[in-house]
Amino acid sequence: MLLTRSGMEVVASVGDGAQALDAAQRTDPDVIVLDVRMPDLSGVDALAQLRQRGDRRGVVVLATEVDDQELLALLRSQVDAVLFKTCADAELVATVRSVAEGKSIFERSLLHRARELANEHAPVPRKPDLSRREREILELIRQGLKNEEIAERLGIKVGSAKIHVHNILTKTGAKSRRDLQ
Repeated sequence: MLLTRSGMEVVASVGDGAQALDAAQRTDPDVIVLDVRMPDLSGVDALAQLRQRGDRRGVVVLATEVDDQELLALLRSQVDAVLFKTCADAELVATVRSVAEGKSIFERSLLHRARELANEHAPVPRKPDLSRREREILELIRQGLKNEEIAERLGIKVGSAKIHVHNILTKTGAKSRRDLQ
């Protein structure tokens, strides 16, 4: 009713995730609004199935609460917006309109938690075990010097400078000199 009162056309209203998938296919809405927890097929699973089918239309998910597994699954399925059901009516309307325009909207607390989860799952970068000479050359690379300039500055052959640069790239996992800067 809220969306209709706001001038939007609601083409279907269903009670579970399986019905939502069917209705999305039948009615072809611009934006789909799902509840994170629905009978038979959750909103999380319905979204995943939509994306597996190649459906990229905007999806807004409403939730009373979202646990970490649900949040990660929603993000993996490229949800466009997640709002708590306690949000103001105007916020829901604005979010549906924004998603229809191709924007993404997330509750701040969910965005913060998603960042925490991403950091928890990120590999811990190990400090490369560079020799004194390699650290010296790395600093010169960061200053923008080329192999010839490094060789001249350090009084070594250009071939030696190239070998050191190659070793630095290998040890740091960098793909190019640009990655080292």
